[in-house]
Amino acid sequence: MTIRECTDADLAMLRVRALEFQDSDLWKTMRAAIIADRERILIDLADRGTAAEHLKFAQGELAQVNRDIILVERFLRGLAGELQRRQRASERD
Repeated sequence: MTIRECTDADLAMLRVRALEFQDSDLWKTMRAAIIADRERILIDLADRGTAAEHLKFAQGELAQVNRDIILVERFLRGLAGELQRRQRASERD
């Protein structure tokens, strides 16, 4: 199911849950861990003494961290966009 296929009630519930999650200690902890991982990986990539095998692994890790961040951001933007689209549609009616 896509966001556009959700009912208004489903979207409202998703929005509430997303806001609750965004304000939760779990998200703050996860975000801090993701940022710490990204910083650690960038330091490894910048270190000339890092072995080539470790650099390749670090690049993969960095790509995964970036994908995780992008997925969460896309979901939140998509949810907000669909809610705005529906709001404008209801105002036109």
